[in-house]
Amino acid sequence: MKRLIVPVAATLCLLLAVSQHTVIAKDSWIGVRTKNFYLIGNAGEKDIRKVGLKLEQFREVFTRLFTNMRFNTPVPTTVVVFKSDDSYAPFKPNANTAGYFQAGQDVNYITLTTEVRGQQDPFSVIFHEYTHLLVENTFADVPLWFNEGLAEYYSTFTITDDQKVRLGTPIGSHVFLLRESTMLPLRTLFGVHHKSPH
Repeated sequence: MKRLIVPVAATLCLLLAVSQHTVIAKDSWIGVRTKNFYLIGNAGEKDIRKVGLKLEQFREVFTRLFTNMRFNTPVPTTVVVFKSDDSYAPFKPNANTAGYFQAGQDVNYITLTTEVRGQQDPFSVIFHEYTHLLVENTFADVPLWFNEGLAEYYSTFTITDDQKVRLGTPIGSHVFLLRESTMLPLRTLFGVHHKSPH
């Protein structure tokens, strides 16, 4: 009798699930493909295309500055663009994350929101995270201070008139931190890792 109860119960559950009304997704998700990226998100198409354009411009400038870097990654890069911080919240590694890069064996992911949070420009997050992708694609076991420093430097990337590029603009929060803190000894700086207090 026990053998009969399990299949009957499973069949009833299946019938109940099929008979329920179809659940409609709250948000519309769209995908956009550029030359080097696949972007998907619940943000508006215009915003997603803007993210794609900015990434392509950034990549183009980077290829001209660093001719020896490997820009073609062995796996594709998918960029997930959330329309707001609230829609991004369930997927964040922590509450303060505005963007994130995750390397993978089959695909690399960049996630971000187009919503401006305080003074943080979402595009600075994109450029920071994409710099990590390029650095980790080219160098094996790069020191954390170098990887983060380069990513922060290139996070200030701006382009106007599709041809005027600006890099290395001072970052206000970093300037404040440098004014309020003492410099780290080089030995401490070079020893920084992901679990370091610094």
